[in-house]
Amino acid sequence: MNKLKLEEYDYIKGNTALSPKRKQTEFDWEKYEQLKKAKKQRNIRINEKRKKIRSGVGQVITLVFALGFATIMRDSQVYKIQNSIADLDNKINSVVAENEALNVEILKASSLSSIKNNAENGLGMTTPKKENVIKIDLSENNFSLNENNLNKDMKNGLFENIKDALW
Repeated sequence: MNKLKLEEYDYIKGNTALSPKRKQTEFDWEKYEQLKKAKKQRNIRINEKRKKIRSGVGQVITLVFALGFATIMRDSQVYKIQNSIADLDNKINSVVAENEALNVEILKASSLSSIKNNAENGLGMTTPKKENVIKIDLSENNFSLNENNLNKDMKNGLFENIKDALW
């Protein structure tokens, strides 16, 4: 008899209708349960990895958002400070220009020719001549207090002053 490759069926030349020899294999339930558990564990591990990846991506997104927000806030503060500096520079420049204009006016007003012209034309002053000069001797006490009036006021009291004012 010629034997061929044996797999699930034994192949025999000739008529085998009366006695086929089939291999019967029993279903292995334990192996099936192990495969089922392994598949379940693999799915759980895959889901856990996906959750970790999602949480990591969420953390990265949150971090990027926070850093972006902080950067924008800081840039806005810098922009406000730059605007205030520019405003102060403009104010300083205007004050400097105003001071220069005032200095020019002071120089014009303080010149002797300007003062003389203003005094003669605006105020009607004239230059003094020798006949207009008056001399006063300041060595004497021209402004002494009248002691009689002072003693009189001291003698009169408050009551006397009120009485004099009413009658």
